[in-house]
Amino acid sequence: MKDKNRLLRLRRNMKRKRPAFLHQEHWKLNRFKKASWRKPRGKRSKMRAKERAKPFLVTVGYRSPKAIRGWHPRGAPEITVHSLQDIERLPEENQAAEAAQRSKRKPKGKSQSGQKSGRKVQPSYVLRIGSGVGSRKKLDLLRAAQEKNLYVVNPRVKAAKISSLEELESLLPVRDFIESWYISDKLTEDERDEVLERAEEVGVEVVE
Repeated sequence: MKDKNRLLRLRRNMKRKRPAFLHQEHWKLNRFKKASWRKPRGKRSKMRAKERAKPFLVTVGYRSPKAIRGWHPRGAPEITVHSLQDIERLPEENQAAEAAQRSKRKPKGKSQSGQKSGRKVQPSYVLRIGSGVGSRKKLDLLRAAQEKNLYVVNPRVKAAKISSLEELESLLPVRDFIESWYISDKLTEDERDEVLERAEEVGVEVVE
């Protein structure tokens, strides 16, 4: 754990000092400004020769430590999930760490030994929902991850369509991640009024 924390601090410091790797002659054309870095190969390229006042070259010394390469800033590797079965197959060690963290949040101040309580427990992994997952399926994954106390890197959902009052109730635990709410056109007038009334009670703004 101490070695992992040391490497995370080292990566933060390296990232702070890492320069911006720009395209060669990026100041000439707009398409060069938007383009990603390219290795200069010209025979008389001043950037390839590493002359002063020229953009930096990508070298191995700028890489982050191999043991934590690709990890999330929370200090844990990312696991991409696409279905509920992927979440069910995850190991249970991460849930134990999250439960221990919640139990340590309750006492505030200092303990009897004089040390500060509520020390942060780093999770074993974090979840990233695949980019090809639709909004409805993503909401199901968010609910399943919340039940298991798992952290999701990309929880934002642009829109949620409500097709029943029960569905509105099921979406309330993940309401903070939903940007806009819509009501399905298949609902009757009475069902629509019930959903709007319940949404107003819980403070959900529904777009009609």
